[in-house]
Amino acid sequence: MTGDADQGEQRYHERFAAERAEGRFVVPQCSECRTRFWHPRRHCPKCGSPRIDFVEPTWPAHVYTYTVNHRAKKDDQGPGATMIGYVELDDGLRLLTNLEHVDEEHAIGTAVSPEPHITDDGVVFVFVPVVS
Repeated sequence: MTGDADQGEQRYHERFAAERAEGRFVVPQCSECRTRFWHPRRHCPKCGSPRIDFVEPTWPAHVYTYTVNHRAKKDDQGPGATMIGYVELDDGLRLLTNLEHVDEEHAIGTAVSPEPHITDDGVVFVFVPVVS
């Protein structure tokens, strides 16, 4: 039985990874009660159903809160500061993510959307301001 559960878990995460590889930012949504949640998991945290779909949220999201981590550069390599924060989707779902190009002085409430970045580990999403 454990083998079947492990295979189901692997297929679930493969579906999520395939969406990311295509450059789509998706969130899990329960097929039974329609609850959206984060982080991806195989069962709905509200009703327990294993029937989970991946859906694209409505954009933009908005910066809910943030912090800037400052660190010294070594030989001008890497970023000197990194902004991370929670962004809130229209349905109230909040995600912890990296923020780029967000004005520190006016960050809270800034409309943002995900932007895929290709790394050695695959596609990673950062959130950037929406250009009107």
